[in-house]
Order: sequence, then C-alpha cells, then structure tokens
Amino acid sequence: MLAHEQLTTDQVQMIVRWIFSLEPGKTGMDQTRGLTGQISPPDDPQNRIGILEASYTDAGRGPAGALAAQATITLRNRRVEAEDSRELTGAKVQGAGDASGKKFLRANADGDTARFTALNLANAGSVTCRVASAQTGGTIELHQGSAKGELLSRVDVKPTGDWKVWAELTAPIKAVNQCCDLVALFTNAGQTNFLSLDWIQFNPR
Repeated sequence: MLAHEQLTTDQVQMIVRWIFSLEPGKTGMDQTRGLTGQISPPDDPQNRIGILEASYTDAGRGPAGALAAQATITLRNRRVEAEDSRELTGAKVQGAGDASGKKFLRANADGDTARFTALNLANAGSVTCRVASAQTGGTIELHQGSAKGELLSRVDVKPTGDWKVWAELTAPIKAVNQCCDLVALFTNAGQTNFLSLDWIQFNPR
C-alpha cells in the first residue's frame, strides 16, 4: 500500500484493524466489479459532439462517509466539418447551401492551413474529404501537430468543374496512438482560390 501522509494516526490504526479483520474469501460487504453496457447515440447526422458523464458514490462504511467521483469525456463524430477548425491561416470560412453544414472552407493561396484539435486517430485507416474545385484543383496534406509535422495522409484533388460540384475523395492515413492536433495544408504553387473543403471523415480500419 502506498503511503497516505494525509491520514492521522487514529485513521491509520482503523485501516490496519480492518485489514487484519478480513478472512480469506470474505469481504464483509457486497462488491461489484465494474459495469458493462452500451449507449446508442441519437441518430442525427447534425450531431458533431457528444458528452458522456459518469458519476459514482459508494455506500460508505462508518465512521467514514461515502466517497464520490465524477468523470466527463467528450466524444466526437468521425466526420469533422471544415469550418470547425480552431485556427486558420489564409483559408476562409464561406457559406453555401449545398455544403453539409451550410459552410465550407476555401483555400485562397498555396500554403494555407487549418488546424483541428484533439483528434483520436488510433483506429483510423483512411480519410475521406468532400471537396470542390472549379478549375485548377490542388492537394490537401494532413500533418500531425503542425504544417511541418509528420505527413499522415495526402489527398490529391482534381478539378470538379464547378464550385457547386462536390466530390468525396479517400486516401489512406497513418494511425496515431494518441490524441493529436491535425493540420490540413492546402497546396498548389502559384494558384489562388483553388480548392474548397466541406468536411473530413476519419474511417475505421
């Protein structure tokens, strides 16, 4: 047992007496080892983020009172809207009725970037981007951490013929065994206003 420097001598003695009072195979109280179950999220494509909160309070045992704990985790959809980027460099958010969230991201110059924070890519095997390009097309590079970070995926975008004509392009992505920021780097040397990104979807292996 680790040291409990915050306990008084009387409290430590109580713990020791209780431990020595235990008999093999007898705990003196009912115990539940973990919980299992499944939670089905609402079937709504507009849901982008879910919050799962769990709390627990034990029954206590005199003279000690009940102990309580609480934890919260944020669950994100595998599809990330481009306009939800936390940090843009050059790229601009624009509105369009034919975009999934009524907004999209336009890459205006070679080297524009968009940062997406705290993504879990551990189980991702490929990435799909919904894109449009009226004339020149371009490339979307997905880098870990920064625009100069490790290249995880590359999506080559050919012209779709019109800004209202969207295409869904899929490319493999390298798994990252931790939550990380992802930076989308838009490239097409010498071109301006060359690519629109509606969303990015991380597909399971």
